[in-house]
Amino acid sequence: MDASAIDRIGQLAVEASQANKLATPMPAIVLGNNVASLEHLQEGRSRFRGQLKTNSLADFVGYVRRDHGTGNDDPKAVFIDAAKLSASAFFNLGDHHNPGHADHRAELTLETTAANNALRNIANQRLDQRGMSEWLEEWAPHCEVFDEHGNQMPTLAAIVAVRSVKVKASAEATTTVASFAANRTAMEDIEAKAAAGSALPGRIKFTFVPALGLAEQTADLRLYLSAKPEEKPTFAVKWFGREQLVEAIAQDFKRVLFEEIGDAAHLTLGTFTP
Repeated sequence: MDASAIDRIGQLAVEASQANKLATPMPAIVLGNNVASLEHLQEGRSRFRGQLKTNSLADFVGYVRRDHGTGNDDPKAVFIDAAKLSASAFFNLGDHHNPGHADHRAELTLETTAANNALRNIANQRLDQRGMSEWLEEWAPHCEVFDEHGNQMPTLAAIVAVRSVKVKASAEATTTVASFAANRTAMEDIEAKAAAGSALPGRIKFTFVPALGLAEQTADLRLYLSAKPEEKPTFAVKWFGREQLVEAIAQDFKRVLFEEIGDAAHLTLGTFTP
């Protein structure tokens, strides 16, 4: 084999080696139709990336405001889904001119409190005497109770009244006889009262914190008693102004995020998929 052939073989080897290299900070090679990363063979990764998931508002704010070693001036994009009390932060999203990989992010999903869950579970439900009294007893610190006339009453008195409801029914019949027909109507009067003539609860102001880090809210619950002689009394619970209160909670969530991280990131209302 002459010298020219040896030189040609060496040149081909160099060209083949260069053809299998990618112009990227992350080391990789081309194997057939696949690209294989060699980053795991390095001492450290080529760039920082990862994903934080939390339901702690304070920890989310702290993570977004942190430098992460990339410089305080690096743009951070935060997208807020107020209705779901969630937010997503991207630390390397970039822009149209310098797009990033968007693989370093943080996600916040607020966890509702036990009181919030109790409110949602009882709203627009029908409970028997035991269920209603037990709910009032368990959540008494959050309740301000009023009777059907709007007078405030002690929560303990409301619990006793719910437990001691009695149903009284009286019937009055009227019969009319004509030449070719007889018509009979019956009017039944049903009355439900608590023992010893005490008033029944008709309205509850339920005060609660929707999620840790948010402001306290108050829900307006109305109680309606359903009583039939052949059935046990039941209480229907209706949540008045629910949509407005849910909107107020969402607005408070947005307010907190804008106050806490508005100067450290670009905030946008909505969701984003990179």
